Amino acid sequence: MSASRHTGSAAGVLALMRPFSLLVVTALLVAACGAEPSPSPSGEAPGPGPVEPGLTLACWSVPAAGCERVAAEALARRPIGRPPVTLVEVRDGLIDLEYADGGGREMAQYAVAGDGRLEFAPWSGPLAGSLGPRSGPAPGPIVPFTLGHCGLSSPIDIDGSFWDAYGQIDPNDAFINASDGQFRRLGADEAEFVVPGARVSLRRHVGSKSPPGCD
Repeated sequence: MSASRHTGSAAGVLALMRPFSLLVVTALLVAACGAEPSPSPSGEAPGPGPVEPGLTLACWSVPAAGCERVAAEALARRPIGRPPVTLVEVRDGLIDLEYADGGGREMAQYAVAGDGRLEFAPWSGPLAGSLGPRSGPAPGPIVPFTLGHCGLSSPIDIDGSFWDAYGQIDPNDAFINASDGQFRRLGADEAEFVVPGARVSLRRHVGSKSPPGCD
């Protein structure tokens, strides 16, 4: 058999194999890219994760782990289309959300069921109301300051902006009523309010604020 016939036969075989090879490679790529993770054994959707970064979380006499759980589940159950949240306040049986830049607030009661699940009542609101800061720059990093008659729930307007209390908060008399203390700035956006025997962390609030009402 001549060399030309051998060459022709090999070329024909390669020509036939080329489409088949492309088909196999394409199928493998589709299978790899289109594969989805296996569902969890229970078949349930994953639960909410930690509270979103950038949110300020205040836990009023609620342990940190329970407070974070309430906040995360509540945020995950919010009605679709509600405004973005900047401050989350968790109290015993009540969660209170403040919208960004004076957009209002909403709240809901919650309870822990017998099997450990959290049960939430319908959300209120949205509740309107907006205030803008009126203070000028603070004269120094440590200045006297008096809380309003609602304590930490009154707007804390100092150094050109509002400030939000966050972290673990013990609602003693100094923090729920008008109290004289010191505002101590710890950084550009971090501070604390100090009274004899107690202190609370503060974070600078961006823009306008929608303070809660109080009795």
